[in-house]
Amino acid sequence: MSRRGDLMIGPGGVAKRPRSESREIDRVWDRLENMRFNDLSPHNRNMVVEAMEILKSLRNQVSRGYHANPYTPFKIVGVLGTDVHSIAYKHAEDGKLYQHDFQRRSAEVLAVERHGKRDLLITSPEGIPLWDEF
Repeated sequence: MSRRGDLMIGPGGVAKRPRSESREIDRVWDRLENMRFNDLSPHNRNMVVEAMEILKSLRNQVSRGYHANPYTPFKIVGVLGTDVHSIAYKHAEDGKLYQHDFQRRSAEVLAVERHGKRDLLITSPEGIPLWDEF
């Protein structure tokens, strides 16, 4: 299933497609508006339960820092370095130490902001792939 919309990168680099808070609130409003308060039939009780579940889910999303509205986009602050020589790291899956050397002038490092955090992004201005499956 293909869904459109903004993706956000959350803690641990996990991509999330957040729901629109305003759209979800509108859904709750519609359900509550259509409920007859003087006649709490089983159907109306189910609508209240459904509205509460939407609010609970939205509250859970917001508490984790994912917001669709308003959204502070991924922002490139500037280029920090124009010739990254290598990257050294401990691999998340196998726990081994690795170092990858880049070809001269094939990689640069950018200062970026995402969700109020200041991060680094290594990229290739020429579009050269910087990683592959090994």
